[in-house]
Amino acid sequence: MASATTARRSVFVVAGVGNGTGTGQASTGYHVALIARNPEHLKKTAGELKSTGSAGFPVKVYTHDGLHSVFDAIKKHLPGADIRVGLFNAASGVWKGFLEITPEEIQEAVNVNVVGAFAFARETILAIKDLALTSAGKRGTLLFTGATAALRGNKQVPPSPRASSAFVLCPRA
Repeated sequence: MASATTARRSVFVVAGVGNGTGTGQASTGYHVALIARNPEHLKKTAGELKSTGSAGFPVKVYTHDGLHSVFDAIKKHLPGADIRVGLFNAASGVWKGFLEITPEEIQEAVNVNVVGAFAFARETILAIKDLALTSAGKRGTLLFTGATAALRGNKQVPPSPRASSAFVLCPRA
């Protein structure tokens, strides 16, 4: 069971752990729940944050079922702590010529960059939608990282699957 101090701290969920992703949030008072497909990298990064009450949660694939299970595991690991922030940083790209890309590689990019992002957003919104308002008048925050590839492909790889699937989620005016 979580201590009183633990229960007052909010949870910052990061999907797609890269070098340093999520580590800064632990120093701002959040428990950080790291989600990644690479168990070795996840273990290393989560180990750096263990003293903050943060932890890593592996996922085989970014699917609705996979992410639902991970969010359930986060809630069980940190009972009484509210998930207040979700950051989707996961990505799958194929960096080769158009005619060299296989249908399986396209499907993987769509699964991570579109289906995974949607499933993560859904789980995050379900976790925050009924929370009490903070002193700032907010319940929580949902963030997506991006890259130039979300708006245009690479000149060496004209129709990059990363560009097209990231573009789907890129807000435009």
